[in-house]
Amino acid sequence: MTAHDMTLPTLDDTTAIPDGEHPELDLEAVLRDEHARISELLARAQTAGVSTSTYGLDALDVAMSEFAAHGRAEEEAMYHSVRAVPGFGDEMVEESIAQHRRMEALYELVRSLGHDRAGERVNELVELFTAHVTTEEERILPQMRAFHGDQAMRDLGVKFVMAKARISSREPVAT
Repeated sequence: MTAHDMTLPTLDDTTAIPDGEHPELDLEAVLRDEHARISELLARAQTAGVSTSTYGLDALDVAMSEFAAHGRAEEEAMYHSVRAVPGFGDEMVEESIAQHRRMEALYELVRSLGHDRAGERVNELVELFTAHVTTEEERILPQMRAFHGDQAMRDLGVKFVMAKARISSREPVAT
């Protein structure tokens, strides 16, 4: 079987991942893992200092490449389900997408500033990412689970992982 032969599970397809299997693909677990990995890379960029270190700038490039694919996969595989949660709707999704775009624009600014002025903007980028993650992990994901249920969260986790893999395979590496 090739990747082209596989079909994506849907929220209505409860046979896609049998109940209790692949808990590591639960959307919440997948996103927490990715958030931690991106946070670690951003911390490396901060610690190394993008203004004085090629290593710091490389860590920032990797973090933002990961974030770009992560954000697009969220938008494609997750946000339609966020819209369905009572009390969230379009406003929560539009704010999350706006945060993604602000982080991407800030990254481009950091890359254009040069080494001498980039450090302060990296700190701003880390603060924005941290606030975004906090909103997702403390507010959005628990409400999604409460509304959609555990099986749907596993199905969404699979959709997210597949979307990110597809997006990552065609995204250029940040430079």
